[in-house]
Amino acid sequence: MEDIDNGKFFRMKKGFCHLMSDRIVFSTRGNIEGVTNENASANRSTTRLFLLLVSALYFYMCYSSFRDGKYYFTAFFTVFFVLNLISIIQSFKYTLINIIAKSSIKGIKFTKGIQYLTRSRFDITYTDEQGQEKHRLILLPGSLTGGPQATDKALELMIEEGLIEAKQY
Repeated sequence: MEDIDNGKFFRMKKGFCHLMSDRIVFSTRGNIEGVTNENASANRSTTRLFLLLVSALYFYMCYSSFRDGKYYFTAFFTVFFVLNLISIIQSFKYTLINIIAKSSIKGIKFTKGIQYLTRSRFDITYTDEQGQEKHRLILLPGSLTGGPQATDKALELMIEEGLIEAKQY
């Protein structure tokens, strides 16, 4: 079995991405022993529930300020309510799966981050066991934690593995 010693891994925002011959494995501590897809999304429902409660609070504040005739606050809370609902809906598109078979990958899109503003990332599109198209984001380290070097290494490994095409980024 391949491991971290073979050099086919790179740092992510939280953890490591290991590029194996037949799959991609995501680990938190750099050790791929015992990594499974069970409990990969265990806290996902808790996060969605929290966002739903925050949306309910925004809706109440929107309604309350509208009832009191404070239309600026109504617009303010409406914007946050709608943005929160959009984030809840978009969260169903992405997964936190720990193991992705290379044979199920449809494509990988790289987005270069804006220094000190956004992170570089890979968006992996794959087909899950039920035949549904899913996405998995790989967020790379930020500018203050060695992001440019980590991005270069990740791009180099993805091109070397043939997962993305060699382009000028």
